[in-house]
Amino acid sequence: MYKPKTNQEGKELKDPRHLYTNPYSPTCSLKTSAIYLECRPT
Repeated sequence: MYKPKTNQEGKELKDPRHLYTNPYSPTCSLKTSAIYLECRPT
């Protein structure tokens, strides 16, 4: 996910992050979200 250079921790976001679906493949955003949550190092 995108992090601005001035806010590397991701705290105090002014605008919420949006995830738009592909009208031709509605499962695309669900799959992408699942892969991101599985692979992110926390």
